[in-house]
Amino acid sequence: MKLYLRVYKLERMISPYVDMLQRTVCKWNHCSIRVEDIVIHFFDTYQCPRWVTLETDARLYNTYEDIYIGDLNNLQVLRDFTNSLPKFSNYDAISHHLWYYTFGLWPKRNDCVDKCSATLTYLCNIPRCYSTPDKLIEIVHDYRNKRFR
Repeated sequence: MKLYLRVYKLERMISPYVDMLQRTVCKWNHCSIRVEDIVIHFFDTYQCPRWVTLETDARLYNTYEDIYIGDLNNLQVLRDFTNSLPKFSNYDAISHHLWYYTFGLWPKRNDCVDKCSATLTYLCNIPRCYSTPDKLIEIVHDYRNKRFR
């Protein structure tokens, strides 16, 4: 099964304030993991990841890009790992605001970027990212360039 990182430009996020801050620092504002025809979303308000089909995802979000990572052999391992990730807490919400005010020096945790990054680290040994989807894309491209040389 083919594994992808999927990045999005969502029209609205949690609040207009967060939306404004996000657009000032990056092009993409959400990410997920795609395996064949399944897309796994890690939104902050979800208790556990939401697995949807490609058709459902295309109806909900129309501006996205897929970045090929590699192949996945065991979907159950992926499900067990993603379900074991910690949920978003009040401290994580505060950390997000601190991340913006410290210009990225304070790490963001348990958001979609962190959870996608943790999943990719677990599956492919890609370095962790606590920043934005744009930074995660850079890390994935560096990994792919080193891997496919």
